[in-house]
Amino acid sequence: MPTVEENIKAFMEGEPESTGLPLIVHPVLMMDEIVVEQRPQWDNKMNKILGACRECSWKVALDFNTAEDLEVLCNVVEDGDIHLPNGATVAAFGILSKDPQVYSPRPCCISGTDKHKTGPQQATFIQQILTAAKNKKTRRNNTYHMASIASDGDAKRGSALIKLTMNRDLAPSSSIYPVLSNLELMNL
Repeated sequence: MPTVEENIKAFMEGEPESTGLPLIVHPVLMMDEIVVEQRPQWDNKMNKILGACRECSWKVALDFNTAEDLEVLCNVVEDGDIHLPNGATVAAFGILSKDPQVYSPRPCCISGTDKHKTGPQQATFIQQILTAAKNKKTRRNNTYHMASIASDGDAKRGSALIKLTMNRDLAPSSSIYPVLSNLELMNL
């Protein structure tokens, strides 16, 4: 099964590469939800039962070796111990560029979720994607430096983004500090 890092590497392979001086490329991580059908399904390549939400799928074995494995999953879903996702988070990267083909988002992760997600769970999920991007930040003559994280107005994802991005004061040595420090209501 492809990992987020492998998906990031695949999208980077299609990006134009600097042939001269090293190039700094600025990707944007974009995230939103889509609605999915709530039903488990069998993946014959991995021999796994797919369809449990990411927040609680760890509570049950998803390997499909016997009919009892499927029965156990059905029982824990029926009891409410785990949930089938009612949506999926789609995370994609787009490169800041005037060229629409370069800017177009490229999905790196689709993960089932339910309405029981919390800000800390979202923060862990987003951090895993950011870590995967950081692990793949260079490709030959290009260096990828995350420019921003874009999301819809989901409150729980918003609290996750605050936890991940607003975790220290802006350093006075920062090049933007003189501009922002004079703004009366700016949260530094």
